[in-house]
Formats: sequence, structure tokens, C-alpha cells
Amino acid sequence: MRKSNKCVASSSKVLFVFHQWWKLFMSLAIWFSCVRIGEASNPGPMCVGCINPTGLLHKATTVSELPDGVWGVAESQLTNQGLSQFRSELKFCKSKFKFWRGKPAQHKSSSLGSVGGKCVGVGVLTNLPARNMQVNWPDELHREARAHCTAVYVHRIWMKVGVFYGYAKNPKNILTRQRSDELLSLITESVVYNSFGPRVIMGDFI
Repeated sequence: MRKSNKCVASSSKVLFVFHQWWKLFMSLAIWFSCVRIGEASNPGPMCVGCINPTGLLHKATTVSELPDGVWGVAESQLTNQGLSQFRSELKFCKSKFKFWRGKPAQHKSSSLGSVGGKCVGVGVLTNLPARNMQVNWPDELHREARAHCTAVYVHRIWMKVGVFYGYAKNPKNILTRQRSDELLSLITESVVYNSFGPRVIMGDFI
């Protein structure tokens, strides 16, 4: 009879311990089903695209209507003065976007009050954290303001973005195509071959 009582007590103890572990397991299972690991609980959609606005100045309200994401800009026409004004326009209309640009466009006019730039200038418009990439390009290429690289922080990963604006004058000419190809090859080397993670090249290839 004593042996039987011991068996019953031992069985009850085992069932109690099993029950406690089962409750813990179910609690953890429910918790993990409600938590998304490695990303925000509601990251939402994100667009990646490119625009040619034929000049960004006075268009902050228009571009601010673009969906969230990463937008390459070809032909911003922004000089240093134009860039300051455009960023003020973004701030004034409470835009979600910031503009990360390469070298400024050269002025159309040599007059002191000139703000408008030539038909060049590239950059990245995004509402996500970003920084300009360091690239080892010839100074002449930088001054042309036709290529730029930016890293954008997307869902805890740095995505490398190259923006390109091809040569528009006589675009079908062999020499023009060669110049565009040389420019594109430098962007490809920086973004594709010398970088890791997600990478994209966009632009107006003419």
C-alpha cells in the first residue's frame, strides 16, 4: 500500500512538472507568433524608382507627393544656391523627403543673381536614413554632375544606389554612347563590384 502511494505521489509530481513546462511552451509559442524578428512590425510598402523632373527647383510640393521609398533624380539642375533653396522648399512644405546629391550643376548664366543650373545634376530623394558613398572617380567626372552613389538604410540593411544621367546631345552617336558607357561602367564598379548587400543602378539612360 505504501508503494502504491509513492507511485501516485511520483506520478502527480511528474504531471505537475509537465503541466508547468507545457504552459511555458505555449506562452513562448504565442509570444513568438506575435513578434516579428528582424524588422518592424509593420514595415509597409516601399517604392524604388527614378524621375527626370527637368529641374527640381520650385517642385518640392510635387515630388513630396511621391510614395515612400528611394527615388533617383536625373537632371536636377540644382546649383549650390538652387540646392539651398530646394531644401528650404522641402522644409517649408513639411516634406518627408531629403535630397542627397552629388556635385552641383554649373550655372546657366554668369550673372551674380543666377540660381538656375545647366541640364545636369543627379541625386537621391528618400524619406529613409541615407549617406553619400565615397567613390574614387576622376575630378572631371565629378564636375559633370551626371553620376552619384548613395547608401540608403532599408529595413536594417544598407542598400547601395547609383544614379546616372546619360549624355543627351546626339545620344545615338557612337562617341556619345561610348562616353555614357564609360560613365556607367564607373558606377557599376562602385555599386555592383565594390559593394555588398542590395544594390541598384537607376537613371535616365537617354
